Amino acid sequence: MADELAVLRDVRLNRDPEDAEHVPSEPILHTSFRVLRRRKWLAFSILLVFVVPAGAFVVRRPPIYQSTARLLVEPNDEMTSVMKTPANGERPTDDFLQTQQQLFRSRPIVVKAIQDVRLWDSPEFKTPLGVSATEEEISRSGLVDRFLSHLVVSAVQGTHLLNVTFEASDPTLAKHAVNALMANFKNEQTVSHGRDSTDVMDWINDRLSEQRAHLSASEAALQAYIASHDAVSVEDRQNIVVQKLSELNTALTRAKTDRMSKQALYEQLQAVRDNKMALDSLPIVLTNPVLQQLRGQFAELQQKELRMSQELGDRHPDLIKLRSEVDLTAKRLDAELAKVTEAVKNDFAAAQAIEANLTSALDAQKREVVNLNQKSLDYGALQRQVATDRQIYDRLLTESQTRGVTAKTDEHTIRVVEAAELPLAPVGPHNTRDLLLVIAAGLLLAIGAPLTLESLDHRVKTPADIERHLHLPCLAMVPQLPKHEGVKQPVMTNVASGYNEAFRRIRAAIATPSRPHIASRLLVTSAAPNEGKSLVALNLAIALAKAGQRVLLLDADLRRPTVHHNFDLDASPGLTNLLRRDTEGLTAIRGTSIANLFVLTSGPEDSDAAELLSSPNFQALMGVLEARFNWIVFDSPPIGPVADACIIARLVPQTVFVVAADSTTVAAASTAIDQLKAAEAKILGVVLNRADLEHSAYYYWPYQQSQYSQYYAAQS
Repeated sequence: MADELAVLRDVRLNRDPEDAEHVPSEPILHTSFRVLRRRKWLAFSILLVFVVPAGAFVVRRPPIYQSTARLLVEPNDEMTSVMKTPANGERPTDDFLQTQQQLFRSRPIVVKAIQDVRLWDSPEFKTPLGVSATEEEISRSGLVDRFLSHLVVSAVQGTHLLNVTFEASDPTLAKHAVNALMANFKNEQTVSHGRDSTDVMDWINDRLSEQRAHLSASEAALQAYIASHDAVSVEDRQNIVVQKLSELNTALTRAKTDRMSKQALYEQLQAVRDNKMALDSLPIVLTNPVLQQLRGQFAELQQKELRMSQELGDRHPDLIKLRSEVDLTAKRLDAELAKVTEAVKNDFAAAQAIEANLTSALDAQKREVVNLNQKSLDYGALQRQVATDRQIYDRLLTESQTRGVTAKTDEHTIRVVEAAELPLAPVGPHNTRDLLLVIAAGLLLAIGAPLTLESLDHRVKTPADIERHLHLPCLAMVPQLPKHEGVKQPVMTNVASGYNEAFRRIRAAIATPSRPHIASRLLVTSAAPNEGKSLVALNLAIALAKAGQRVLLLDADLRRPTVHHNFDLDASPGLTNLLRRDTEGLTAIRGTSIANLFVLTSGPEDSDAAELLSSPNFQALMGVLEARFNWIVFDSPPIGPVADACIIARLVPQTVFVVAADSTTVAAASTAIDQLKAAEAKILGVVLNRADLEHSAYYYWPYQQSQYSQYYAAQS
């Protein structure tokens, strides 16, 4: 046993706690292969459910034969040249061929073709119809749509050729269906053309009679209007009246301009008639020779008067005579100005009269133009009506004569270029190719579904998940053992097995007591109930005891205790009794059948567990117990439901976290670990419990290391 402890110390000194469990880096292909093996039944089920029915369908498909005929369909050039007019012109080739393709697929033609080949008797189109099914029965039976689903009508690019193809499992049916369809199409086109020609001819003749009556009525109305309104020379008279209107308009414009200029001159004279200086500066005054002569004389007399007044004095007879001349000249000047003003006024009045006369004449001419225009409009309307009626009549007459000539000429040329022949080999289906595609699709689905489910599964399953998501080392992977009757919990033994080896590895990963006479505390907890933390705590305590250490397994789960069940003990007296001082000394600590292993049960269940664990009595009890044991292993409640584990974690230097393989979710485990870290717990690592190595050994084999079990088997 001493050698075993030495080995444990060497392992501990040479390895860091975070490297206690090294998870190998595995290629993604290997990981995917392990996932597929783990979920093999899902993959097999998907493969069987998809591939078997689809493969059976592909293999059992009957062969498909294809028969094709080629038909020439083009407009009749001779008839087109007769019928073509600027109004309609030629129809585009593409539109024409598309129309013929749709006519090929029309229901009446298809129904007749179905009747000709008795499609309902064919095994592929088997339909319970009578010996001679009617068109209505065929339409209701759905044979038309089924026939069309096997029919392809396509145009040959750049030509007037149509390829008509029919597919069927019976080669004879494929051939006869195409030939029957083409024959019915050609007959239908011929009958339809004859029926349409007769209908159109009757319609044209009816319209021709009506239009003849309309033309006679419109011509009579035109003649009556000419007789009553003298409208024979409307256009010539209209030209003269319009020309006269234009001349009057020009004359009125000139008259208005002349009147405006004379009005301006008159108003200017009126404005300055009391201002002599302004009046003398007007152009009409300056350009008047009489006024200029009088003004010159008046100026000379004034200068002469000024000299004589200076030389002779005011009373001199010559000066008096001169002044008389000056006054006379001034009067003559005023009289002349009055004449000029009166002449301007008379010119202005004359211009106003001329403008008024021209305006009156223009208004009268306008009325005459309006009357003449109305007459011209009425006359033109009657003329246009006659011309329109005559044009329609001539067109109908021409159409009637043309239809009479071309009545027996087909509108389209329809000719079978290549008749359908009996196909010698099937064109499909490609069973081998389709079967390979089905198998490939089934394999892809069978592989993708498990991988997708695995990527959506957020449960902790492997040590790699622990390190990747929880960022903690995996101390060990405890395998799931089969349940045996009469055995409550699988207990560690000295037998070399993966189960026993797992707890030896946990024992090697945790720290040994730093002081020989003071116990090292170890907390074992989990995120939720039923993850196996009590089992891990029990077996870890046994492993430590087998290493020669005095170990106390303390049941700190005061709400749902389980330790006493494993040893067939009573729960009381226990921890709650000691914390409440209900029992004397350490009589609650009891030995077990395993050497060096002692048990302190929980005592009576208590709803105030958190208060008891936080009390000074609990810390005092720890001090007493540390002096008597090397290890104290705490089996605490799970982290999620209550706060008990976090309270204990503050007092314990080492914590082991337990997760159940393929059960505990990453979110639950991460939340619990965060709560422990918030309580300043020192987490050594994680124990992956209940790994199903028996049924999923291929899933966990990268994480198993057989050399450890061999090493401990040799030591034991």
